[in-house]
Amino acid sequence: MSGSFTVVATGGFTGSINFSGQGQGGNQTVMIQFSPNQVSVLPATVNFTVPAPTTGVSGPTPFTLVLTGRDTSGAITATANATLSLQPTFSLSVTPGTTSSSPAPVTQNSTLPVTVQIVAGTGFTGTVVIDFPNLPAGFSVSSGNLTAGTPGSFSLSISAAAVPGPALITVRGTSSFGITRTATLFLNVISDFSLSVTPATSATNPVGTVPGGTLRVVVQVVPISGFAGTVAIDFTNLPAGFTAAGGNVAAGATATFSIQNNLQAGPTVFQITIRGRVGTDVQTILLFVIVQQPILIQPVPSPVAAAQATVYAVEPAKLNAGNVVDAKLYGANLSGVTAIQVSGSGITAELLESAPSELRVRLTADPGVQPGSHLITVRAGASKATVVIDVSPGSRTVAKAPLAPPQVAGVGNRLETRDAAESPSDESLRAPQLASPTPATEPTVDRSASQGDGGTGNSVAHAGLRQRGDLRLTVGGCTGFRLTSGAEQSCGGSADFEVSSRGDGSLLVIEAADGVRNLGGFPLDQAEGAPGGTLSSSEALLAGNTYVVQTHRGMAVVRVLQIRGMESVRNAPPAVLRGPRLGGPDREVQGNSGRPELKLVLEWKILQP
Repeated sequence: MSGSFTVVATGGFTGSINFSGQGQGGNQTVMIQFSPNQVSVLPATVNFTVPAPTTGVSGPTPFTLVLTGRDTSGAITATANATLSLQPTFSLSVTPGTTSSSPAPVTQNSTLPVTVQIVAGTGFTGTVVIDFPNLPAGFSVSSGNLTAGTPGSFSLSISAAAVPGPALITVRGTSSFGITRTATLFLNVISDFSLSVTPATSATNPVGTVPGGTLRVVVQVVPISGFAGTVAIDFTNLPAGFTAAGGNVAAGATATFSIQNNLQAGPTVFQITIRGRVGTDVQTILLFVIVQQPILIQPVPSPVAAAQATVYAVEPAKLNAGNVVDAKLYGANLSGVTAIQVSGSGITAELLESAPSELRVRLTADPGVQPGSHLITVRAGASKATVVIDVSPGSRTVAKAPLAPPQVAGVGNRLETRDAAESPSDESLRAPQLASPTPATEPTVDRSASQGDGGTGNSVAHAGLRQRGDLRLTVGGCTGFRLTSGAEQSCGGSADFEVSSRGDGSLLVIEAADGVRNLGGFPLDQAEGAPGGTLSSSEALLAGNTYVVQTHRGMAVVRVLQIRGMESVRNAPPAVLRGPRLGGPDREVQGNSGRPELKLVLEWKILQP
């Protein structure tokens, strides 16, 4: 054992003092060592060491320590007695043996067997309690009792919560006499991880992002040596103009992080460090980014199906039995017509010439042909169109068709509607002159064309929404339509567009307040990507086509999904048979005067409120 005492001068003593001491432990005399052995300046503190007896001690043994001080003349002597109890001691031996420079490696989610042995000192025979105080986070072990000379094994568990890196484990032994001895176990938790980022980049192959845009990257924590912890991800030293928020990612998991920028496009390649941390373990990975202008790719328009051939008038409208007539059929998309035939027997048809809006045909009627209405059918590929011609008894003559009919007069921004039932008897059915439909590859939706003029405001609620509705139209009549409400109304009012029936009813015309454009067969959702073009006052309206409509309220696209009742109109007797003929020798009422009704199935989307 060791201890100390203080020497104080009394009565004006100023000399030097030498020290000696001895004690008796069991049957062995113990000599005491002093440091310093002599002092000359008082007061002074003196340390002493008492070596334990090597024999004659068994268990706690009373021990009297006698300390003596003498001046250098030997004339003055002072003594002090200390009664002690000698306690046998022990030490701990721990396996595996480790040092701070040579720690034992361990991994997370594992168990390390630790062997502890009591090394007994002289006379020690007691029991020692072994425990492990102040264990680091993620470590656990149970305590136990050991006797001298008998080793014991303790299982040290390392969980996923153990922080990678150095760890100190204290092994403590406490005897029944209260003597405590400790040993230190040096460990190194080598559980680790790495980071993986998608997209993978390099300084020569950076990932691109648009100015002011957001780049999304996927970060994965790849476990190594059983790593099972959660890694804190952040973005250190971000370049100016970039911002990003971090988060936590578990071992083996992935997470998506957003990196925003407020930069302009340029040639600079930015280096972004993505960092993962668990305790003192830090891993990083680099992401290389360049801010560049996006490359705009014009979508390829879907192939537009061949336009439907339409016939809306024949001239002459009447054929006498025995006649051979060079007739003209007026309509649209007629250049692809390759065949023509007439219903019934006794009439043959020969195609002489075809143009987009006109066919020239030769009709030959046998003298004995059955009088009445006959259906002329023209075919262009898979499509067909029909028109009615009347046959009357008569002599065999050769007739020539008159010149093309004049244009229908325009009224305001929409064409004047002519009622077929009121046509004079000495006029043939004439075709209104329409602007040729613009090819489907020309028009586009111009979003800056209109700002509206203070409409109802309902279009704001419907802008961009796909809507559907019906429009009813009497043959020879006109109906207006409001896009914001999907309601029909009279023509000549405040409708967004009007649809009118011309000729015998098989020609439909669409007109809008500020113009209309035929996009052809573009689907409604692709109409905004159509190429550019100009608006016209009116367009022929066909099933399957899409139209750009410019109104006082804004711009919309309208697609005609279906026209119901068109076949009944085409197959009906001509207008001359649906009412009285006023003039000529055959003045009589023929057929039914009622007018068929068409139903247009529409879908539309308002582009600009």
